[in-house]
Amino acid sequence: VETKRLLEQYKKIVEATDSLVKTLEGIDFPKRLGAIDNNIKAVQSALNETKQSIENKIANNQNIILERLNFQDKEIKLLKTVLFVICGLTFLGILMTVYLKH
Repeated sequence: VETKRLLEQYKKIVEATDSLVKTLEGIDFPKRLGAIDNNIKAVQSALNETKQSIENKIANNQNIILERLNFQDKEIKLLKTVLFVICGLTFLGILMTVYLKH
């Protein structure tokens, strides 16, 4: 009786093993691994393109910011000069007003 039970379990194990082997034999591993490899390469390529695009946009934005800062620096210098001239003229006007009143 025990031998029959062990024999039945053995047969079930053999059947399961045979089924597993047939399933594994039905899988074309080189083809599937090749497809996975191609997908990985495509993702890497897309990531590299995205990285390059982002780097280009960063560089472009930095250039735009630097140009605007340079322009603002020139404007500030011009405004300082104009303000200095206006202050000078105002001071001279005050001096002349005081001088002419005496």
